[in-house]
Amino acid sequence: LSQRNIKSSVLFAVGIIAIIVLITTSVLFFWPTGKGDGEDEASRQPKVASADSTKKDTLSVTAPSGIPGRSNVSQDTQRAKDAKMSGGKPINVPRTVAEKQIPSEGASSDKPTPDSGYVQISCTPWAKVFLGNEYVGTTPIAGSLKVKAGVHTFTFNNPSFLPLVQSVRIRAGTQTHVEANFLDQVGYLLVVSQPWAEIYVDDQYRETTPLGQPLMVTSGNRKIRLHNPAFEDIVTTVAIGVRDTVKLVKSFTLK
Repeated sequence: LSQRNIKSSVLFAVGIIAIIVLITTSVLFFWPTGKGDGEDEASRQPKVASADSTKKDTLSVTAPSGIPGRSNVSQDTQRAKDAKMSGGKPINVPRTVAEKQIPSEGASSDKPTPDSGYVQISCTPWAKVFLGNEYVGTTPIAGSLKVKAGVHTFTFNNPSFLPLVQSVRIRAGTQTHVEANFLDQVGYLLVVSQPWAEIYVDDQYRETTPLGQPLMVTSGNRKIRLHNPAFEDIVTTVAIGVRDTVKLVKSFTLK
């Protein structure tokens, strides 16, 4: 009987101690300000956010050169990542002004516009071509010239002839062929001088005598000047018809 009483006392004391330990452990574990797994979600979220922000700062400073930190990722790259759809197809995200490619002038000139047309230019034998006061090129000119629709003046210059001037109406969206032919309005001049002389037609130097063949000149009344520094100049006017050949024979007199 005495042994049973002792055992009962010991068991009772052990039970009391176990209950105290259990209560103490539960209080420490589940107490709102505690650090165990039992703290509520509201108290844990600020700390998680703080930890993440610490990681970001650390990455931006200590990241190696080959792996850029998150703080160095450009907004455009982030937008491209966010635009990815499931399945790997990207969504078209508007690009910034710096990324837009401005087409070159050469590329845009090939596109038809509602207020422009095209001109193909040719000339016989050859000429320097001017559109208004702007030099276009020397024939033959490859390709077509894009000009604004309307009436334009083309001037063809060749030192052997008088300039040819044509007014042409250019229609939008169409191609117009502008052709000039100096040979349609020319005659021929054969000069024989004694002694030699430089030949000027309308004050434009042409050749020096003796001539191997007649000069082609624009038909009409042409001013002819023969120059030799040892003599006085010979100046005369000659009427030349289309496809006619005129022979001019002159001899210099002493000054």
